[in-house]
Amino acid sequence: MDLVLSATRRRTLRQFALGLGVVCFVQLSGLAGRSQAVTGAALPPTCAGNPLAGGVHPDCVYRPFASPKAALVTGSGKLTHFSRVGKGPVYQFTVVVKYKNPFALCPEPTPVSAIPCQQPGVALPVAGRYIPGKAQLTQPTSLSPVGASSCPNTVGTCTLRFQVISSEDYGRIVLVFHLAVTDLTTNPGSDLGMAGFEFPLVLNVPRSKG
Repeated sequence: MDLVLSATRRRTLRQFALGLGVVCFVQLSGLAGRSQAVTGAALPPTCAGNPLAGGVHPDCVYRPFASPKAALVTGSGKLTHFSRVGKGPVYQFTVVVKYKNPFALCPEPTPVSAIPCQQPGVALPVAGRYIPGKAQLTQPTSLSPVGASSCPNTVGTCTLRFQVISSEDYGRIVLVFHLAVTDLTTNPGSDLGMAGFEFPLVLNVPRSKG
């Protein structure tokens, strides 16, 4: 007879995964300081390793990573829209991210025979801003999400919308995005595994004159 994960067990797994997301990913809220304009054509270098260890994010873009028994997730992101809002200093932009996980989405409830599989939900925060010469990523002062992000569980495409204030963040801005998913795995040490990748995105924000 096929075994099925209980609803309580699945809630515990989701809570654990959300906890990892809070620990591992740099958040945009509660940050201070002013960003400076960036010139030149520099993009962040790639780096090996696993950003899931947490701590300060170095000035690089992590290659695809996965914890033991999780599957490597690949993909890319691109800027699809960038425009000024009215005549003020606010600019809004849209980012479309496509990813591919070899594991199928976990059914509800989840039979043991379906494992390994991907848990519902995708974490897609901004890890930070790359500035050449800095030892680590910094945070744009005015960057904030616009509305709710669209990242369906049934397809590998996510749409994110943000805005920046050009009197605070302007010039050539290189952002590093971080995508991560949580897998149910066959790892005997921990049945939760995380995998993902990072990518840079370049904005050219005119400086506000007002």
